[in-house]
Amino acid sequence: KKDTSAAFAVVEEEAKFPGGDKAWSKHILKQLSLPDLVMAVNKTQKMTVEVQFVVCNDGEICSVEAINSSTPLLDIMAVNAIKKGPKWNPAFQAGKNVKAYRRQKISFIIPE
Repeated sequence: KKDTSAAFAVVEEEAKFPGGDKAWSKHILKQLSLPDLVMAVNKTQKMTVEVQFVVCNDGEICSVEAINSSTPLLDIMAVNAIKKGPKWNPAFQAGKNVKAYRRQKISFIIPE
């Protein structure tokens, strides 16, 4: 049965990554590496991709999308880094677990 309930933008308790923010940052960094193609084509610069996703009421991550585009390749890398994560502790509203939106900015520093 498909869950068609709406995701919350504001909740009593936000969804949390197991281990907290430091563990989340470590997971994201572990998933990212800049392909040689990006490094060969671009000059030194910092590019940021903002990713929006939903943490479902069972903790699964779904509906992952880049909401501002740097380059298509970096967008894909950022989205995939979010998708590869383990289950989260879901958001809480009115005594039950609910789907909730989250956003994450991921910055890429392209060296010369």
